[in-house]
Amino acid sequence: MNNQHVNQPSNLSRSNRSVKSLLLDRHFQLKYTSMIVGVAALLSLALGGFLVSKVNENSRILGLENLGDAAFEAHLFSADNELVMSIAISLALFLVLLIGLSIVMTHRVVGPIYVIKRHLDALAAGRLPQIRGLRKGDEFVDCHQSLVNAIDQLHNELERDIDVLSAALDVLETQGEEHESGLQKELKSLVTQKRGKLSTDSKP
Repeated sequence: MNNQHVNQPSNLSRSNRSVKSLLLDRHFQLKYTSMIVGVAALLSLALGGFLVSKVNENSRILGLENLGDAAFEAHLFSADNELVMSIAISLALFLVLLIGLSIVMTHRVVGPIYVIKRHLDALAAGRLPQIRGLRKGDEFVDCHQSLVNAIDQLHNELERDIDVLSAALDVLETQGEEHESGLQKELKSLVTQKRGKLSTDSKP
């Protein structure tokens, strides 16, 4: 009994984390899930109403053909109720399944957007981001790859700039000036700045 009480909070915590990981952008995902499920619910109600009306119509015809047979009418009433209940349960399960699928599908859209935004935020802050790959099934793969290619290009250009600036510093230092010139200070500052940009973003 004690082990069960200990494990329950842990399982609940894992479940909450799993739900939060699926809802990266709660507003966007719930908005479009609600729209999809709302349309599906209206169609389901229309279809369910049509099926129930057909069931009632068939039962009414059968009832007229067997008028006065109490046992048959009771059986027909029971069968109608079971059929209507089966239709209602089937449509309800369909809507629940649609909710789950909608959240998963929107997650495959929101996930890549979240990763791309993190990369762009790092670039805007003057850092080269640590590349984070997409998961299997995610959307916007081509867009993400284009951004990765651009980041690689920036990385190569920064390395070339550092090499050129470092070479220029070496030349100035070989001139044997007694005091460091303003140009040397400026070049060292540029090298430091560019090396700082090469330090990839370490945020999770």
